[in-house]
Amino acid sequence: MSDTCFFCATPYQIIAAMAITNASGKKSDLYLLPDFPRVKEYEERIRNLDLFSKVELVDSMRFESYRTKNNKILYGIGFFLNYFRVNNIVRSIVGGSQYKTIYISTHHNIGKFVCIYFLKRGAEIVYFDDGEGSYDNPLVYEAFGIERIVRSLLFGKRTVLLSKNRQLYSPDLFKSFFGDGYNVSPIENWAKDEILLDKINLVCGYSDNAKINQKCVFLGTMPTEEYDKEGQVIYEKLVNTCAVQLGTDFVLKKHPRDKSETAYSCNEYYNYADIPFEVICANSDIENKVLISSGSTSVLTPKLLFDMEPTVILLNRIAAEPVDMVKRDRIISYVRNMYRDKNKFYVPESMDELCNILALIAASYDYS
Repeated sequence: MSDTCFFCATPYQIIAAMAITNASGKKSDLYLLPDFPRVKEYEERIRNLDLFSKVELVDSMRFESYRTKNNKILYGIGFFLNYFRVNNIVRSIVGGSQYKTIYISTHHNIGKFVCIYFLKRGAEIVYFDDGEGSYDNPLVYEAFGIERIVRSLLFGKRTVLLSKNRQLYSPDLFKSFFGDGYNVSPIENWAKDEILLDKINLVCGYSDNAKINQKCVFLGTMPTEEYDKEGQVIYEKLVNTCAVQLGTDFVLKKHPRDKSETAYSCNEYYNYADIPFEVICANSDIENKVLISSGSTSVLTPKLLFDMEPTVILLNRIAAEPVDMVKRDRIISYVRNMYRDKNKFYVPESMDELCNILALIAASYDYS
């Protein structure tokens, strides 16, 4: 029986858990939370690997049916009532396991309860990489307001913060923002480990058919969620402008949840949107690609995870994304400064500037 476990709620987290477990040289238990499509497929594929000692799909809705009510009051009541049955919830999930280390990379409430349960029993909690959110707020898992009071009263003040341990793809990025007050260790570059990469490809359903052949890739977002009506019009204009100017070597990778019927001016759509982009990067000639995004920091993934430098065009300044621009710009500036060739990193301020950049790129690839 393992004394270490991971709780994962996304494919991104699963991949990081695989990399950490592989590097540790010892098997861990893996608990999957059903918060993403095809989670059962992932579970079955992971079970076929000789990597984890146990793989369990948690029926979290047994404890969190309030999440389906779409009512903030009912959600709040259900959430806080669960704090009074943490012991029963955790024991029904992990049984008699006595974990000494808990890896968590999700805001899922079940993960919080597991951490609180084992923290009282002397366990170490480690937060591992969850993408952009792991770098823009060091207190993202800390309890505030009423939750802070409840945790402190029921479980002790130590459970308010839970942990200052981090395991990240880019420790230097985190430290550059928040100093050395945290214990931060790196996750290995799994793109260079052929055996581990093959396992990750298997789990994520990657095959050579999913390899991106086009030079220029637009990484789509969810316009109906990210923008108001005016913003959605701007977003469509950005996609169409890139598609028209870049021609046949342009492909649009729509967001996995984007099921809209919007017709864009592109000849090609990427048909494997369910495969995590970092897996696609690891298997493609990504340094010779152009990655375009209206705001998604996925375009920063190759550099942060693998130290690869594709050409990047970030359109967040034109798209007027409704996020904390200061935090986003801080991450973008850091990665831009990391680039050895800074001429491959563009953040245009206007549509005219974008068109000039696209013209240069189209000319360099000779689309005639």
